[in-house]
Amino acid sequence: MTALELPITSVLVLEDRARVERRGAVELPAGASRLVVAGVAPVVADKTVVARGPGLEIVDVRVRRQVAPWREGGDDGRALAATITAQRAARARAEHDRAAHTARAEGERDAAGAIDAVSARAHLELAAAAAWGARADDADARLAALTTEARARHRAAAEARHAAAEAAALVARLDHQLAELERGAIRHTATIEIDVVAATAGAATLELAYVVPGACWRPTTSPRGAATRSSSPPTRACGKPPVRTGATSR
Repeated sequence: MTALELPITSVLVLEDRARVERRGAVELPAGASRLVVAGVAPVVADKTVVARGPGLEIVDVRVRRQVAPWREGGDDGRALAATITAQRAARARAEHDRAAHTARAEGERDAAGAIDAVSARAHLELAAAAAWGARADDADARLAALTTEARARHRAAAEARHAAAEAAALVARLDHQLAELERGAIRHTATIEIDVVAATAGAATLELAYVVPGACWRPTTSPRGAATRSSSPPTRACGKPPVRTGATSR
């Protein structure tokens, strides 16, 4: 298989398609060879591909298409690839924050539960001691301290749960944005493979022609006076159909 640089020599643009012609020299051994022309538009119409060359027998011509998704660490200098890398880093940070807030919420919840258990046990013991006439002069202060600490822990757990929920929502948004970006970063490529047979080794000239649909050229019309007439009619790129004004085309 030989990669072939086959320069474009002409492009004929019609109203709904373009005919592309390539031509170049290639060194071939005697016998069968397979030549590959890269950089072809993936929308090329397969049935329009024609190859020819003096002294060459064209055995087969075919289009091969590939879909190449973007890969982390790949050699891709496009701005979109850099955006995806940055978005993935932001997603990793958000996931780390979510996990940290979740762990903190669980820790504060467990601490608050332990303090509540201690406070409940203390109330039972104080009630039992009071039934026997025992005094605990600092009991109120100690119970108040336990209540304050438990409230602080419950409040910290609620704040951590809220932060974890916000981080989870951010992760979900970044996942959606990443999916859209990666879908747009898929690369569609095409090559044309040409199987040829050369009677003798040496240089040969190869011509390749094919049609690319969707490329187009259209004349546009506009009313003009005689003083503003131009020798070359105006043109425009494909888009909305021209507005018909009833004026004669020039």
